[in-house]
Amino acid sequence: MIAAQQRTVFTATIFLSAFLLFLIQPMIGKIILPVLGGTPSVWNTAMVFFQMLLLGGYLYAHLLGKLKVVGTQLLIHMSLLTLAFLSLFFSAKTDLTPDEASPFLWQMTTMAMIIGLPFFALSTSAPLLQKWFSFTSHPNAKNPYFLYSASNIGSVLALLFYPVIIERLLPLSQQMMAFHTGFAVLGLLFILCGYPLRAIHTPRHEATLDDSASPSIKTMSIWLLLSFVPSSMMLGLTSFVTTDIGSAPLFWVMPLTLYILSFVLAFADKKLFSLSHIKIAYAVLFLVLHPAVNMLLANYKWEVAMVHSVFFFVTALMCHQQLNSLKPSPKHLTLFFLIMSIGGACGGIFNALLAPIIFVKPYEYMIITAISLICFAIGSKHKYLIACGVVLMTIHPVIPWETAKDKVVHLSRNYFGTLTVREDDMVRGLLHGTTAHGTQALNPEHRMIPLAYYYPSISGIGNTVDIAKSRHQSLKATGLGLGVGAVSCLFRVSDKLTFVEIDPDVIHIAKDKDLFTYISDCPPEINIIQGDARLKIKEQPDATYDYILVDVFSSDNIPMHLITAEAFSLYLSKLKPDGMLVFHISNRYMKLAPEVALIAKSLNIPAYNKVSLGGEDPKSGLSYVPNEVMVLTRDTTYQQKLIENGWLEYTADNPELAPWTDTYANPLRALFAHKGYFKGD
Repeated sequence: MIAAQQRTVFTATIFLSAFLLFLIQPMIGKIILPVLGGTPSVWNTAMVFFQMLLLGGYLYAHLLGKLKVVGTQLLIHMSLLTLAFLSLFFSAKTDLTPDEASPFLWQMTTMAMIIGLPFFALSTSAPLLQKWFSFTSHPNAKNPYFLYSASNIGSVLALLFYPVIIERLLPLSQQMMAFHTGFAVLGLLFILCGYPLRAIHTPRHEATLDDSASPSIKTMSIWLLLSFVPSSMMLGLTSFVTTDIGSAPLFWVMPLTLYILSFVLAFADKKLFSLSHIKIAYAVLFLVLHPAVNMLLANYKWEVAMVHSVFFFVTALMCHQQLNSLKPSPKHLTLFFLIMSIGGACGGIFNALLAPIIFVKPYEYMIITAISLICFAIGSKHKYLIACGVVLMTIHPVIPWETAKDKVVHLSRNYFGTLTVREDDMVRGLLHGTTAHGTQALNPEHRMIPLAYYYPSISGIGNTVDIAKSRHQSLKATGLGLGVGAVSCLFRVSDKLTFVEIDPDVIHIAKDKDLFTYISDCPPEINIIQGDARLKIKEQPDATYDYILVDVFSSDNIPMHLITAEAFSLYLSKLKPDGMLVFHISNRYMKLAPEVALIAKSLNIPAYNKVSLGGEDPKSGLSYVPNEVMVLTRDTTYQQKLIENGWLEYTADNPELAPWTDTYANPLRALFAHKGYFKGD
């Protein structure tokens, strides 16, 4: 094989391998997400899984590269690829019933069964192919790191193509078929790469390349730090975006794409930016923009996310460009990638597994931001003294210690997020992330008045309950999402109300009489079921409920699997013919009414909309907040009652658009359509 052909084949192989490696990540996340309630932790846990397998793959490549003959390496690796390919045909039978007591372990185990072996096999490609390329007769054989850029370009394109093209055009079944085909082609390309080199004796060949000494412990420690910091920061940024804006492949891949793009630029043959210029940009962002957005843009999460994304990208580029400058000779190539993967895996473990245990608030992003100053100091004179001094001086202004005037009476954090219960002189409220999820008056005289989004009669939800009560002497109702249970006080003693809530900490808070008393004080017979709303309501008999309330947002994050045509069909099947399906769609970032209307149109059922303004109860002085609610009902009596109460039939702004389904969703559409109804909590 001539040199030009060698380069082409190796480049195509490493590109396809990386493309498949990063294509499967959002695909599997999309499969797992619905059964775990759409929580942002699903993606962070997935990233830990991927990083651990990547570490295993790099270790495999490092050990395989020590075998004396390339032909033996090729035989072993083709056996692995064959087993991985065959495993794809058995993974579809995996049971997707989550373990609610241990969602982290269940997700890790389930992902291992679905995609573990294929992902492991793909993760070996980058270091192994670069090692093999160093044995060719190509002029660049002594510097095979250019292939790493091809690998990262494949990764970036997969991450960009998935939410923009692949997710929109292909259902999951066809996505998996395309992945199977690509995996088979990859096996053939590996044969083309390795077979011409099968007779090469690697120790003898490496001896002709260089006789460089093994990297020192100090050097490997720097590699570890420079790979750990960007990995952890990426997951911290992802948690921020998916907690307050949305948990979907589109939002998962944004920070990951920036992360991989920083590798592309850092390991490119021609640098767009010098390391000194990158460090200047980092210093400016850290000293000016980073603290400024925390102080000035606290209520503008999307804008803050954009600024932090720029800061993260510059930090990752700085770290990865320093890694490139410290890379060893090809003799130690697999060790270099192994240490890098250890750093990346440590970042994932720290954010997804350790931080929720160590910190009751999500401080890990800010802490790693401070640690990134050590990376900034690498290569400077007196770097350790500078780094330690700067870190100590910036820890206090950077970490958001409790500064709010409201008293914190409860704080907890688990797989599903951070919950804070605060109180002032008049009310006590629950916050999930940064968004209020219910408040209650502290005065016993007023504590049975549902506040926040649930104010009687005036709010959209309160109004629908009044309409339903006027029709039935006894209601059988369910609320998907619990909050503090404020909606309970809208119902009567004769009513039966079932809540479905996935977060055990929310259930504990709502039932704790020392925190909230809606559940204990309010009149209806109340039952609480822990689990994902869609899975649990599926277990109920058809035509069971008179009233279904879907109120399932975590912060402003939309669990996408609960707002699809298939989910709506499920809800409607559990509703009596004269029942009412109510959606609470208040959101600071997305305009959801058109999406609900599109789904309703696809199901041939009318949808009604009401936006209620905030205000204050003149008797108690207690306030309630703006809210937006949609109702779907086929009952003509309910339809007339809604119109009499000021509800408007809502038709889709553009009825030609495709509605969201389990295999297709376009959250950007709702994001761009939003007009800013709800700027505050």
